[in-house]
Formats: sequence, C-alpha cells, structure tokens
Amino acid sequence: MRVPGWIVATSVVAWAGAAGACASTGSGSEYAASDGGDDGLSDDGGPDPSGPAIYVSTAGSDLASGTSPSNAVQTIDAGVTLATVCPGAPCAVKIAEGHYAESIKLVDGVSLYGGYAIDFSMRDAASHVVVIESSSFEPTLVATGLLTATTVDGVTVQGPDLTSSNGGAASVALSVASSGSALLVSNATIVGGTGSQGIVGATGANDMCAAAGGAGGVATDCNSATGGGGLAGGDPVNGGDGGAGGSNDCPSACPLVGSEGVSDGTGGADGGNGAPGGGGTPSTDAVGTFATGSWVGSTGGPGASGTNGTGGGGGGSGGTKRIAACFGCGTLLGGQGASGAAGGCSGMGGAGGGQGGASVAVLIVGSQPAFQTVTVVGGHGGVGGAGGLGGPGTPGGTTLDAGAQPAAQQTCGAIGYSSGAGAPGGAGGNGGPGGGGAGGNGGPSIAVATLGGVGSLGQYTIQPGTGGAQGAGGAGPGLGGASGIVGTALGLQAF
Repeated sequence: MRVPGWIVATSVVAWAGAAGACASTGSGSEYAASDGGDDGLSDDGGPDPSGPAIYVSTAGSDLASGTSPSNAVQTIDAGVTLATVCPGAPCAVKIAEGHYAESIKLVDGVSLYGGYAIDFSMRDAASHVVVIESSSFEPTLVATGLLTATTVDGVTVQGPDLTSSNGGAASVALSVASSGSALLVSNATIVGGTGSQGIVGATGANDMCAAAGGAGGVATDCNSATGGGGLAGGDPVNGGDGGAGGSNDCPSACPLVGSEGVSDGTGGADGGNGAPGGGGTPSTDAVGTFATGSWVGSTGGPGASGTNGTGGGGGGSGGTKRIAACFGCGTLLGGQGASGAAGGCSGMGGAGGGQGGASVAVLIVGSQPAFQTVTVVGGHGGVGGAGGLGGPGTPGGTTLDAGAQPAAQQTCGAIGYSSGAGAPGGAGGNGGPGGGGAGGNGGPSIAVATLGGVGSLGQYTIQPGTGGAQGAGGAGPGLGGASGIVGTALGLQAF
C-alpha cells in the first residue's frame, strides 16, 4: 500500500502461536471462562483468547479482583499486575471500551486485548473503541526487555498531549526497546501525540568590561599636559581623545601681569557608543537526534554581544605661570585635568530558543516487533521556543569633572598671579546592545523512528503528521534574531 508521500510495508508477518502463547488455562475456579470465539461472540477485533483472564473497565475498581466482568478493575496497569499472579499466569488482559489515561509498561507474556463491550458480552474493536493515552511525559505503551511472545490487539495507542508544557520534551505513543521479536501489535491504531513547547531563550546579561575614561593631564614646570585617551574595555576601538593643555607663561625676565599669558586646558572628547550585536541564526537541524533512546532537539543560535562604549578623553591641564625669575615667588603649576568618564558595557546576545518537542508515534530501539493490520498516524511536533532578547548595554558615565583642579592663585609683591585651570573630561559612550537569539525550530513529527537493526515490521500503513511551528526570533535591542525552521514530517526514519 502507498500513502501519498510515503512508501510503507505491506507484507503480512506470520505470528504462529502468538495468541496461544499469551492465553493461559489456569485452574482457579474463581476466574471466568472465556468470553471469546469459543463462546460464539463477535471476533471482529482480532483473536479472543480462551482461558482465565483479567478484566478491565472504566466502570470497574482497582480494589476489585478483576477475575470476572462483574469484578473488573479500573486501570490497565492494575490489570497487568494481576495478570502476572493469576493461576496459570500470565493471564490475558481484556479491556472494555473507553478512554484510559495511563502509561502502561508491558510485562513478558501478558497480552492486552481491547474492543470489548462495557459488559464484555461481545468484542468488536471498531464498535467498542479502547483508547490508551498517557497523561504524563512517559510514553503511553512501553515494551522494554520482553523475552516471550506478548500481544497488543484491538486498541488505539495515543501519544501524550504535551502542548501546554515547556522544555521541548518528545511525545511517544509506543516505545519498544531490547525486546527482540517478542512483541506483536495487531488490529491497532498508533497515534502520535503533540510534543511540548521549546525552551524560550534567556535574555542576554550585561557584559563585564573595563571601558575606562582617559586620565586627566598633569602640569609640570612650564609644561601643560594633554589628557589621556579613553579605553574601550578590550574592544579594538579608541575612546575619546584627551583635551590639550593650556598655554604657559615661562619668561626669562618678569612674567606678564596677573593671569596673562596662561590659559585653561581644553576638555576631553566624549567616548563613542558601542555597536549593536547581530541577531542569531536558526539551527539547520530540523530533525533532532536520539541519545540512548531519548530524543534531543536542536537549539537556535545565540545573538552576538554588542561592543563596549568607549571612555571619554581626559581633560588637559591648565597652563603654568612662572614668576620666580622676577620676584622669587615661585611657580604656579596649572590645574590637573579631570579624568574622562568610563564607557558603558555591552549587552550580551540573547540565547537561542529550543526546538519544539518531537512527536513520535512508534519508537523502536534494537528490536524487531511485528505489526499486523496496524495504522500509524503521525502526530504534531511542538512549537519552537522563542529566541531570547538581547541584553541592553549600560549607559556611559557622565561625571566630567572628577579630579579636576582649579587655577592656582598667588600674590607676589603687589600683584596677584594665577595659573590655568584643568579641563573637564569627556563623557563615556553607551555600551552597544546585544542581538536577539534565533527562534527554535518546530518539533518534527515522526511516524516510526528506528535505532539499530529493525528489519521488516510487517503489515502497516502510515498517515503523516505535521511539524511544529517555528519559534520567533528574539527582538533587539540589538539586531533581532531570525525565526526558527518549521518542523518536518517524516514517515519511517532511521537514526
């Protein structure tokens, strides 16, 4: 048979004695006789085993014995447990129509048969539908380490719906691992669930930096110094230039009167703002990987960090007034310039969003189960997580007069003299904001995922599912991240 877009196996797998291997003939009189074919009941749902059985009904109670239709237990899990200790164990587990919200771990030789009427008076899987659906993150039906023939017949196995959960967890309906060829699934429908939402990327923090302002200039005898240039905290960018020193009055004879001939230093230039970081790019892996049987999704690329703002230049020192040559009153040094303000630190890029959880209808690891008249319906991949926001850069400093010194004053004879004042430093530039992280890819929908030698699975058809929607890219305040990739839909996929 060919489903549009997929090629599926059509060979019928012979399973000699499978039903008989799971049917027991126990001697306990408290167990009801078969409600199966040898009682003339409808057998449209597949084989109806004879011998003692445990009965399960949504109208039952797990405090009951489960040994007859009128004493049915309420959960399949309880039925499986009782089937392992019944006389002539293992017994078959017969399941009446209804929805069972539980995760079932199969036990060697304990076979499950669905499709019974609520009173177990007849069996028709099409009319009396049994749906088993996990209500947790666990797969709905788990077969691990089976060694003897075990059958699952006449049921619908529905993967868990993880739509409202976060974390990118996969939804798995049927998981088969290390069980050789022990498992037969017949007259059944296996439906993939919905993967959980991908993890939302974290917002970028502020980077630690050392974007210092330039030092103010210091005057010496008859010399006024230029302020130092600002730094960029490790980024290869120069900061604001330092201001020039003031002019000096250093005569060989008597100096000019008062403050003539000297001037104040000039202010340092402001530092520059840092550049914004680029946005993240999505992962190219739309499928994800399996590690030891567990699905692991990809993550969108992080946004790039911005660059640090540069420090302002230091202010130049004031000019010097030398008056010793005429009056022996000494030299007035110019005032020291102020340090430039530090530049702001950059914002780091936002983290990329996580991939939405995969939907896997059937996961087979190192096993060769047999399918007979099985329909596998792909589920829905989870929505990718949004990319994280870029971190905002911190603002540059604005204190411009730290350490600035005023003009010096001195009276020599009858005349008051003064030197030049130091100039203010420049303001620091703002740190550049980080870019947004890329959105996570949508989760894939995989009908049948295999790891290890699997071989032919027998007679089954595939109806493809839908991949999850992509996560949105993180917004700035730097450049925005790109959205993720829409999830892919796969039929039979080997890993």
